Parts: sequence; structure tokens; C-alpha cells
Amino acid sequence: MKNSKMFAIVLTLVFSLFFSSAVMAQEKKPKEENKKSKEQLVVPASTIDFKAQLKSTNSSLESLGKLIEDGRKNAEVNTLLAASMILFLEENSTKMKAQITGMDLLKEATTLATTQKNTAALGTVKAFWESPLFGNDKDKAKEVASTITNVEQELASNRGPGAKVVDVKVENFTNYTIYVYVDGTYKGYINSGYYIVYNNIGTGWTDFYAETDNIWSSSQGKYIYYYWSNSYNLTNYDYTYETDFTWSVY
Repeated sequence: MKNSKMFAIVLTLVFSLFFSSAVMAQEKKPKEENKKSKEQLVVPASTIDFKAQLKSTNSSLESLGKLIEDGRKNAEVNTLLAASMILFLEENSTKMKAQITGMDLLKEATTLATTQKNTAALGTVKAFWESPLFGNDKDKAKEVASTITNVEQELASNRGPGAKVVDVKVENFTNYTIYVYVDGTYKGYINSGYYIVYNNIGTGWTDFYAETDNIWSSSQGKYIYYYWSNSYNLTNYDYTYETDFTWSVY
């Protein structure tokens, strides 16, 4: 029964990964800083021939490298978990391992979800660690469960000191994908030209922050990134269907 339930979670994950769409996706003061030196070196998945290393005939492995890199670039926990699932199942079938393994990606997804304080993603991560097909580590699952509890307690008190009644619309008018944080908590990414609405943000002074991926600057000869930040005193302006506050990033 537990395995059937896990497969249902996995199928839902994969379905939502390929069929979900971003809703049409913040203040300005872009600055340039070099943060490349602080990043950990990871193996570029696009350079790995998973079919050859796993000695498999599964044609879906041909696009696995791109899937992994997309998950890393867009900071998508579910994408990394989907790739992890594929590798776990293939490793079990062929009894081989590639340069990047299912366990590698599960650990990467766990770190990402923890950094993002994404309780929904952490719940899926926990299920992967519990499953005999994937992480198969009850102690790690308990650790993730503890993380979820801590994050929930933290989120209950931050994002504005007042009642959680404000709807905030964030618009991305830049030419880049931006990654949005509200009071230091990661909320998700917004593609160029799109917006997203975050519901039930607390009233009172609230910090907004967004940043881009690392971008290669040929003029400076290094990687740079842009970021935007500001603080606003949020108020529940009315009780209509209109959003209470809009943060536009240019």
C-alpha cells in the first residue's frame, strides 16, 4: 500500500512538472556583484551520457541531462526529484550508476528545498526519503519532518507582523528570470514578462528581494547578477478581488 501511495505521489509530481504553467510573472536598483566564487562546483549534467554510463536502452535518458540542468537553473525542487526518480529506477534496473546518481539529486533537492524554506517541496522530499524505492532512509525522513516543523513555525511569525490578509502581486518587467524572497523566505521564480500573486502575506513592514541567475559579463570578464530590494508597510487596503499591493521589478 505504501509503495502504491508513493507511486501516486511520483506520478502526480511528473505530471505537474511537464504540464504546469507559470502565471503571468519586481523595484529597481540593479547592482552587480560577483558571487560565482562562493558556489560549489557541480558536475554539469548536460556533459554526461546517461545511457552509456547506465548501459541502458531507455531513450528518455537522452534528455535527462537537460532536465537536471533546467532544475538547477530554475531552482525547481520537483524537477530535481523527477530526475532523481528516473535515475533511481534505472539504477535498480541496470544495476549500474552514472556520474550523477539518484541519491546525488535527492540530496541536492533536499538542500534546495531546505534553503528555500519550501514546506510543500520538503513534504515531497520527505516521501522520497521514506520510500524503499528511493532514499530508503527513515532517519533522514525524520530529519526532514523536523525541518518542516521548524520552517512552519518560522513562517507563522514572519512575512509581516500583522494579520496574514494581504495579497501581493509581483511583476517582472526585466529581461531575466528573477527569484523572489519575502522577508528572506524564497517564494519562487518568475519568468520575464510574467507576474505571480502571493496570498495571505502579513500586514506591516515587509522586505522584498529578487535576484537573477549568474550572468556572464564579457566586459568585466566575470559572472555578475542583478538584484532588487525594498521594504513596504503593507496594509489590507480593501476586501475586493483586486490585489492589495503590487511590486513591479524593472
